Amino acid sequence: MSENLTLQLTKMIKTKRSRVFAAWTEPAALMQWFAPGPMRPDSIDVDLRVGGIFRWAMSLPSPQGGQVMKVVFSGEFVEIETDRLLQFTWRSEGNPADETLVTVSFADVDGGTEVALRQERILNSEIYQRNKGGWESMLEKLGALCTEAVGANA
Repeated sequence: MSENLTLQLTKMIKTKRSRVFAAWTEPAALMQWFAPGPMRPDSIDVDLRVGGIFRWAMSLPSPQGGQVMKVVFSGEFVEIETDRLLQFTWRSEGNPADETLVTVSFADVDGGTEVALRQERILNSEIYQRNKGGWESMLEKLGALCTEAVGANA
């Protein structure tokens, strides 16, 4: 039975909005941060237009036996407002019926940019917790990447 949960997270990042938006939309930047925990992006394809498709492939060596665990997410951009908003469907290629809707907004705040992430239509609390941990980890990586980039350009 579906619980239809909604996850909401915010993260303040000490850089300008356009830099954070670019980190969410440019494949070269996404390759530096878009995978949770110890996972690493393998490939990222982004067709940044309404109706455009994206695909993120991530992998992690298994602690037992050294096999590689691969996870692939894909979706379609629903709404795009440059430097302000991204909205896209989000599904695991292993469970395409479990599609959710993710909205990421970018707002100027004192000292930087507030990134607000909302993921709707989450089927159950187990998936909610897994997604929460994944997004929190990735937002931390995003913050570190954008802050380092600002420091390097200072």
